[in-house]
Amino acid sequence: MKKQKNALGEAEQVPILFAQELEKIVENKNVFEERSRRTLWKVDSLRVETPEFICIAGRNGSGKSTLLRCLLGLQAPTRGRIAWYGHSALSHDVLGYLPEFPILPPALRVGTFLRLLLGRDVDEMLSERNGLLARFTRLSVKEFLHVPANRLSKGQQQRVLLWSALARAPKGLVLDEPFSGLDPWARVELAELLVALKEEHGLFILMSTHELPRALRASCARTWLIESGTLLERSGCALPE
Repeated sequence: MKKQKNALGEAEQVPILFAQELEKIVENKNVFEERSRRTLWKVDSLRVETPEFICIAGRNGSGKSTLLRCLLGLQAPTRGRIAWYGHSALSHDVLGYLPEFPILPPALRVGTFLRLLLGRDVDEMLSERNGLLARFTRLSVKEFLHVPANRLSKGQQQRVLLWSALARAPKGLVLDEPFSGLDPWARVELAELLVALKEEHGLFILMSTHELPRALRASCARTWLIESGTLLERSGCALPE
């Protein structure tokens, strides 16, 4: 972790993530064109000092995906301050991101999409990641390289985007409902892959989810639980079995 000097000139650790006084207000409009505003969530402070696995949980509509997008800078909070590794702007090679609803250009073959996205030869990148991903064959993208994206299922598109997120060897992963759309076997392999990324490669993992496979529960350091517009922090996995 990087270090910076405080006002006294002493070296101190720069947190992976620091967020303060976040708030997201959303506006709704009904069929009569009447507008209403409500606070989706308020967050006093978030701080991540070390690479750990953190789960974001909450009921449908609580704002989990919105919180992730705000933290990544993909969506603006109504107010608040966010910094990754001490910087307000997040470099694309720092974190890999898997959205809840994967969208790939339908006419492009997967190999072409990955080459344009990453700017490198896909076969070369496949060989580089072989040491880790070869153990998780159900998450491989090799079989899709010559397939147009519109022929892939949602789970297969998730695999492509997960692989692209890992291809840059980032410091961490941010995953939005990653188990949605995967078959049971792929879910198990994804859980095992995330455990390996955390324990063997020291990646920081932030995930929103409604379910957490047993293999991942022991690795979950804490849960950020959104309840009634407030973010509560719980140690370990706070999701029901």
